[in-house]
Amino acid sequence: MGMVRNISILFIFAGCFSGVNSAIFSGTVLFKPSLVSTLENAATSEGLTDMESLAIKRILALSKLINQATGDAMADALAVEAILHIEKMSISDWSKIYTDLPSRQLKVKVKDRTAIKTIQDESKTTAPADLQPKIDEIVSDYENGRAFVRPSGTEDVVRIYAEATTQELADELALKICQAAYDMAGGVGDRP
Repeated sequence: MGMVRNISILFIFAGCFSGVNSAIFSGTVLFKPSLVSTLENAATSEGLTDMESLAIKRILALSKLINQATGDAMADALAVEAILHIEKMSISDWSKIYTDLPSRQLKVKVKDRTAIKTIQDESKTTAPADLQPKIDEIVSDYENGRAFVRPSGTEDVVRIYAEATTQELADELALKICQAAYDMAGGVGDRP
């Protein structure tokens, strides 16, 4: 149980990112699935101290509260404040350990946005069936790459979000994901 003895060690496995149209706090907190799985298993372990049990419960609750795909600025701000309080850190201390990755948001017109289905947090597509494997394949070529697509809630478009190590790579990744969405999700008009 040495892994759960210090909450700051656990947060090595979670990271924050900020959206391109961010105000003060925007973006989301990301939790590696391996961290969530480890914590869920640890939560049922015997021999935890009260502090360890509380730390696990807090992190699991946080992972369920935050939308890891699109974020929620208010939840993000409260989560950061709570973590900083627990860790006895200032905003200045925190800013020294955070690196914002360049990102790009695009959209592509599609015949029917309802043809795009995602998991609950919108970080992965479930339909069309071949789209998510293609996104994963494209993203794997980019250092620190991350991308997702989701249907717009208001118009027949698919929204694309991508980030990578440099702005040039983020732009390139977003374009490739945009083209894949166009090709596999019924794009209309000129191909991006």
